[in-house]
Amino acid sequence: MELEVLRESHFRALRAQAKSSDTLRFYKQAYRELETHLGPENPKLQDVEQLTRDDFYAMLEGMRERGCVPGTLHAIMRGLRASFNWAYEEEYIEQNPFARVKMPSVPRKIQPCVQPEMAQRVLRVAEEDGAYRTRNTAILMVMFDTGLRLSEVAKLELPDVNLKDGVLKVWAGKGGHDRYVPFGNSVVRAISKYQRDRRPKFPGETRLWIGRGGEPLTKWGISLLFDGYAERLGVDRSEIAPHAWRRGFAVQYLRNGGEMFALQQLLGHTSLEMTRKYVNYLPVDLKRSHMLLSPLDRILRSR
Repeated sequence: MELEVLRESHFRALRAQAKSSDTLRFYKQAYRELETHLGPENPKLQDVEQLTRDDFYAMLEGMRERGCVPGTLHAIMRGLRASFNWAYEEEYIEQNPFARVKMPSVPRKIQPCVQPEMAQRVLRVAEEDGAYRTRNTAILMVMFDTGLRLSEVAKLELPDVNLKDGVLKVWAGKGGHDRYVPFGNSVVRAISKYQRDRRPKFPGETRLWIGRGGEPLTKWGISLLFDGYAERLGVDRSEIAPHAWRRGFAVQYLRNGGEMFALQQLLGHTSLEMTRKYVNYLPVDLKRSHMLLSPLDRILRSR
């Protein structure tokens, strides 16, 4: 089967499953990397079952020589593994060329996590944002108080925000499941103040966050805010990146006695293992306490 035909068939299946544009972009990058490595005249482009482990390993070596970081290498290989597994399971191919390929290792590294002190520093900087002060402050508060993903924050619309009950509705987040996420009184006040300052100027727009010209603020527009805050604070952008705020919410939730299973629902994780990684950010005593909360682990340890 031709790699181009396989790719297009895979994308049709992904779109039929209503996968996000980010997911499609993830797979597109993986296919592109393999196609670039093989070159336009390679006969294996016409029959992917001719691919061997050495082809994938040679692609990895080329990426390393270009300076790609371990996380990028692993992501590309994850995308290709999922693609060829899908093709084999759907019987597009009879032999899976990726079946015996070993994944590259990724150094275990705890990613930056916004702590309360850093959140306060960024909020103080946002107070100097002039006409966008109330909007930017509300965005930061929502992110730290709810743990929403950047894309989920950007997509919020007016009907999704229930200020009376202090609840946000997140439509079809990652994994395709809607969920409700509560927020505190500080966020209620911040959003209310923002709406008083900005919303009356754009009555016909349903998106919550409005950009400079009255258009909805995209996730890329929100992301750019953090570039500016990092520069003004003199810190590395990764320290206050959008996902670092999500990690900050998760860690503070656990520190304040939150329950692991509830955190899984709030974050929209499809498995508890995805949520438990946040325990690694806790001090040793709290980490031990949360690890003991798992009833299944306690049963298995008692055997």
